[in-house]
Amino acid sequence: MKRDKIYIFFDSVTKIGLGGIFFFIPISNALISLFIGLALLGFIGKKIVKPECYSLKTKPNIFLLLFFFFIGLSLINSGQYFAKSLIALFLKWGKYILLSLILQDTIKRRKDVLIFVSLFLFSAALVAVSGITQLFWGLEFLRGRNIAVIGSGIKAITSSFNHYNDLGSYLIIPFSLCVAFLRAPGVFKKGLYYFIFILGIILAFCIFHTYSRGTWIGVLASLFLMLLISRRSDVLFIFILALAVICLFPVFRNRFLFIFQFYGDQDRFKYWQIAIAMFKEHPFLGRGLGTFMAHFAEYLPGRGIAYTHNCFLQILAESGIFSLVSFLIFLCSVLYLGIKRFFLERDPILLGGICGLAGFLAHSFLDTNLYSLRL
Repeated sequence: MKRDKIYIFFDSVTKIGLGGIFFFIPISNALISLFIGLALLGFIGKKIVKPECYSLKTKPNIFLLLFFFFIGLSLINSGQYFAKSLIALFLKWGKYILLSLILQDTIKRRKDVLIFVSLFLFSAALVAVSGITQLFWGLEFLRGRNIAVIGSGIKAITSSFNHYNDLGSYLIIPFSLCVAFLRAPGVFKKGLYYFIFILGIILAFCIFHTYSRGTWIGVLASLFLMLLISRRSDVLFIFILALAVICLFPVFRNRFLFIFQFYGDQDRFKYWQIAIAMFKEHPFLGRGLGTFMAHFAEYLPGRGIAYTHNCFLQILAESGIFSLVSFLIFLCSVLYLGIKRFFLERDPILLGGICGLAGFLAHSFLDTNLYSLRL
């Protein structure tokens, strides 16, 4: 009996830590780190009391652990940047993978899932309102950020994030959840549906006013997948409406079409070519984890150092083909199992989560989401 009480205590500590991460993602890196430590402490305590680890029994995680193994092997090619690669292995990728396993091991009951989704949506609501006050009154009340002024004097909201692309990528998943909940009676209390409906409108407004083309592509990808697997007429309407807003409003249309103009890609294609060149030189183990920027000047001298602006190509360049393939199989397995489960249960949380993840990954093909502490 005492053993069970100790286990319940550490399980509660883990949940508090994970809940803190969910809520403070857009607000404070320091608090995220604090709650990561709390979640890890609780998880270690649980495993001492009861060593069984549920998350290690799921098939997709085999490929996640293979991915970690292969990115670890890439350190063979790190050379003088071995210390940098070691930090990237354990304090970045390793930490994110461990958090994924802890979350899977801890949040298993539907009641807990609803609590965490509610925390996430409430935090997203604060971010969205902060973005709106930033746009209209120049006041971003979460972090005191200034609005970003981009081409042609367009004001792009960042809310509490450093960059409008970061804000946009964060908003994809809560927006997808809001759309999925629109015709899902019985998930939340009736009064919360009005909150979710209004939140969806506010999130959509903020998504457009990030002027992040990668975010728009991610949202459209999310809605398209949702339409395919749910066949809901309201999703079709929202998808068409989103396309119409981009096409009919000149400020959004010109911003989207700018990607096809000279320099409109923000040099992404040049960075992609660098990543491909690195991969060709070291196709199996890459140049070494976390070393893309260290080698950047060798391929494009005289330019400021940058990420690839494509997470998958950066994995390929830094750690080789085996790392990327194992990571992609992991992601595809998660999406496949989620879709399969949705067909059985018609669960709107699964629908919003799967489609939001797909949209987030589409955005990651154009940006650096997987290399950000928050994202």
